[in-house]
Amino acid sequence: MEQNNLLTQANISLIQPSEQYQHEIMDFRGRIVGMINVRYDLTEEMYRYLGHIGYCVRKSERQKGYAAEMLRLALKEAKKIGLDRVLLTVDSDKTASIATMKKNGAVLENEVPYLGKITQRYWIEL
Repeated sequence: MEQNNLLTQANISLIQPSEQYQHEIMDFRGRIVGMINVRYDLTEEMYRYLGHIGYCVRKSERQKGYAAEMLRLALKEAKKIGLDRVLLTVDSDKTASIATMKKNGAVLENEVPYLGKITQRYWIEL
């Protein structure tokens, strides 16, 4: 990632404090490049199919390292709120997202059908 695109804790702004943190991630120009959620209480459906962390990156900003850095910062937030490990899920055909999760230590637990697709469930120990 280029130095002028590097994310820092200061680039994250809290949108909605509740049972989850939802953050906008901005580049050095102040433009939103992605969003990330850290959920600390999971419903049964979230546990099966959605996980503790969800993120997305603007299409034009992909392959620039934002997702890996966003996930790294979200893992710090998850640890801060007392989680020992986090569940992440991904459609099995999302190879870039799978690589990002593995780069941050994710280990595949299983695959489950969800909404007509195969969802992979990964855990990261904090």
